[in-house]
Amino acid sequence: MPGEDHDISKLLFEEIERRHEGPMHWKKVAQDLLGLGKSALYNRLRGQTPLLLSEAIILANHFHISLDSLRANDHFIIARHSAQNMPKHAKLEYYLKFLLEQFSQETYSSETKLYFASNDLPIFYYALSPELFAFKLFAWGIAMPHSEEERKHKFSLSKSLKQNGHLLEIVRQGLNAYNQYPSVEIWPTKILENTLNQLEFYSRTHQFENPEEIELTYEALEKLIVHIFHYFDMGKKPCVRESDNSQELAVYYNEIIQVNSILLVDDPAFKKVYCVFDSPHFLSSSSRWLEKYTKLWFQYLMRSSSLLSENNMGLRNEVLEKYKKQIRQSRDKTHRILEL
Repeated sequence: MPGEDHDISKLLFEEIERRHEGPMHWKKVAQDLLGLGKSALYNRLRGQTPLLLSEAIILANHFHISLDSLRANDHFIIARHSAQNMPKHAKLEYYLKFLLEQFSQETYSSETKLYFASNDLPIFYYALSPELFAFKLFAWGIAMPHSEEERKHKFSLSKSLKQNGHLLEIVRQGLNAYNQYPSVEIWPTKILENTLNQLEFYSRTHQFENPEEIELTYEALEKLIVHIFHYFDMGKKPCVRESDNSQELAVYYNEIIQVNSILLVDDPAFKKVYCVFDSPHFLSSSSRWLEKYTKLWFQYLMRSSSLLSENNMGLRNEVLEKYKKQIRQSRDKTHRILEL
């Protein structure tokens, strides 16, 4: 791989070493994969002997590295955070801690800004409604690939509230971390659709242990929306500590957008994109190209959406009534199903 491709081989070796602690281990693996002795491998590492394209492909495939991303000089590496990546014994508790702690433990600066677009309520907001959070835990648990025995369990709001207080505390920590930085949020018309569909489905399939708790869950959803819209009135996030300054919250309403949940962390020294592909599974990437593209995409959405927060009270009340109507219609539909 002469010329420009020598740089690619250098980047490939650097990327393998970056991903794997203990250089002696991966170098031994590389020797075995390529059928090389120690000296021959080290000649390739030092650039004294060109790394053949066929050898680069073998290494890239084994270590799950895209050669195209190296050629573009942009490490378009995507981390997949999913139940399949967890130990077989892992439970939803372990997964949820991993998901939220990854965000709350990142080190950001005073210049950090967050951009959020979602087809479902941002997970942090569930900290404001223990009842709705309990229901979403059940929905996520059903969706995750655990044992058939676990799938047979019905939802009990009262039991979940007693058993999952520690998980609620984790979500509250995530909300506190989220509230420390100014944010832009894009809310589509159908942001409640996923939760309403889950409520209808689990009601229709008799997954509620106590049918009366269906109504309580609907009430919790409506109360949560009203609570969140109170933040929109102020255009500010609540303070984590009394000594903190309130961070700006700019919320835009879009009637057309169809989007997975996407979070962009925009900081001068640290940029990252998170994308939910099946709640609560998500992807993350620090690709410079993806970050730039995502930021431009958010800027386009902001220009083509209506500002809900701060002084736009008329539109805000109109949109809130739309969401309340969606909840009422779903509740009425569920009542009709249960009466059959």
